[in-house]
Amino acid sequence: MGPPNRTLVGPYPINPPAVPAYPQGPAQLAAPATPHPPWNNLRCGWAGCAYTGSFTREADLWRHIRNLHVAPGSFPCFICGQTFNQLYNQRSHMRARHPEMMLH
Repeated sequence: MGPPNRTLVGPYPINPPAVPAYPQGPAQLAAPATPHPPWNNLRCGWAGCAYTGSFTREADLWRHIRNLHVAPGSFPCFICGQTFNQLYNQRSHMRARHPEMMLH
């Protein structure tokens, strides 16, 4: 008596492809056939932007656009009026310049 007959539903191959063997060491690890694109190719295209550097992550580029071009100075200090582009910078300012106002 052999294995039971099973009916597969869906576009499954009759004979699935063999799984390639896992590389045994660095000698078997080869470079990819096509190199990855450079990760630093994200640049700000905002008209008049003075930043000439590049970004490695798309999220960093969007943060740059949001904080410097769309809504700069969105985080003011409520004591001295200085404005900041990121909440982290405003909180650092509060800790350094107005520690008595920080809640512990």
